[in-house]
Amino acid sequence: MTIRKYKHPLLTLLLLFTFGLSQAQKQDSLEYQSKRKLQYLDITMNDEKSMLKLSPDYYVSDHFNYLSLYLSYETKIRKQFSFSVNNSSLFDVYPKTSYVVTGSEQKSVSFYNSTGVSFRYYFTLDRRMREGVSGNNLIGLYAEVEMLNLVNLYDKGLYKDFMDKRVIDVPDPKISVGLQKRLNRWSYVDVYVSSMYYRDLLVSSIGFRIGIAL
Repeated sequence: MTIRKYKHPLLTLLLLFTFGLSQAQKQDSLEYQSKRKLQYLDITMNDEKSMLKLSPDYYVSDHFNYLSLYLSYETKIRKQFSFSVNNSSLFDVYPKTSYVVTGSEQKSVSFYNSTGVSFRYYFTLDRRMREGVSGNNLIGLYAEVEMLNLVNLYDKGLYKDFMDKRVIDVPDPKISVGLQKRLNRWSYVDVYVSSMYYRDLLVSSIGFRIGIAL
């Protein structure tokens, strides 16, 4: 009689324990998924005043195609505006016949290093901050004005007969519209379309960067 009295309470306790364990595991799983989502959102929600970027920069234009090693330091000057110092070491990927600089039919230069400055306007940032979907950072759609070729370094090949190796030059203006995103805390991607006035030529291009961002 005593055994029957306690048999059902023990079974009930066992069932309650099993149910509670399964619910705890389910809750842990939901918390893990929520934490993963927050980690993703945290990249966009973080405030960020500056970004040091190092990446390949590949762009295709109507005159020449280039792969460059791109180094840039970007810093905020106002909420939606930033200033950058940029350096590109360019390597010709698919040489094309070009009239750039020389005015004659030559292959494009094999090595070329350029330093310039730029200003960006992140034109959706203010709205995204008001909506609570972004921090005050360097992520999103932007318009950019850039002055290229403030200081140049050429190889001797194409330019040896008419240009010094080191040149402080008249800068070439460039305007771009693009999208910059952080992939995580140490990397980024930047896709853009641009147009620049380069040595009496109007050059339009599409570009892509992906690399390290600290």
